[in-house]
Amino acid sequence: MKVKMSRISVCEKSCFLLKATQEHLLVIGLGSVFLGAGVLLMFFGWTSASWLLGVIGFSFFSFIVFFWGMTLPWAIPDSYDALVIKKYGLNISATVMNKRIEVHSYQEKTGNGFNTIEEKQYAIDYEYTFYKTFKNTFYVYNLVLFDKVEIGIQIPIRILKTAPQKSNARIVKMGLDLGFTRKESN
Repeated sequence: MKVKMSRISVCEKSCFLLKATQEHLLVIGLGSVFLGAGVLLMFFGWTSASWLLGVIGFSFFSFIVFFWGMTLPWAIPDSYDALVIKKYGLNISATVMNKRIEVHSYQEKTGNGFNTIEEKQYAIDYEYTFYKTFKNTFYVYNLVLFDKVEIGIQIPIRILKTAPQKSNARIVKMGLDLGFTRKESN
């Protein structure tokens, strides 16, 4: 069976990229403010011969460049892929292979001691076949929905025919199939 390749126009790719970037405008906007403040502080430090202002400005500048470098290169392409899959994807079924609760904890200083904060993420691993077998993971935020999903059941996913390794779980559809409302499935 041959996969029909559909071409995405440059205009549509640009629209997807713009929408993917818009999802991260807060990070980009606040980062731009810090970047501008850093440049201004470096400029005033250079012109007034105040090395402290220059160091503070360079710290602002370096932090934002590092932060953007660590977050945006994966966040924007991930959003772009999700938009393309949503528009051009193919609905298929996958099998739940594993479930796990990932616990991330940290300590927060309180008045006279420390308070341990735990954040839990509910991960579901799935496997599907589209000419070849692929594996992926998604997260749900509702513990009751997570508990209802059993290993071995079929869940709805959406894949990109031209790049079947890229897939997204259809979480709302899965929740509806398991008897939850649309609101409970989000």
